[in-house]
Amino acid sequence: MAAASVMAAAAPGAFGERAWAFSLANAAIRVVLLVLWLYQHRDQHRENSSETPWRIWIYNGGTAVLWLISAVLPLHIAVVLWAAAIVVEVGMMVVGARLWPDRSIGGINIEHASERLGLFVISDSW
Repeated sequence: MAAASVMAAAAPGAFGERAWAFSLANAAIRVVLLVLWLYQHRDQHRENSSETPWRIWIYNGGTAVLWLISAVLPLHIAVVLWAAAIVVEVGMMVVGARLWPDRSIGGINIEHASERLGLFVISDSW
């Protein structure tokens, strides 16, 4: 929540003087998700420990690196990395939906997702 709050606070100036904070907050969110998803993957796949969580590493680790690097680059280059991170995320969702249809967007808990979005909007307007 702290990283989401920083991202929300930086959003009004994301294409200006707060671009670095916006980038770092996004990177922090991806790192937190990486750790949480790897922990969950480990717990769910104890029997088959040879399965590599490549999707988790690309989706969260790869995009975290892009967001982190963009924090130290000029804005005109940083936004290209932001777009690349978004393309990677969307691409991984499409790949994931095709490879694992049981884990697709249909499995999202709408009530939970709307609550999280509401909290983000509240913290952004606060």
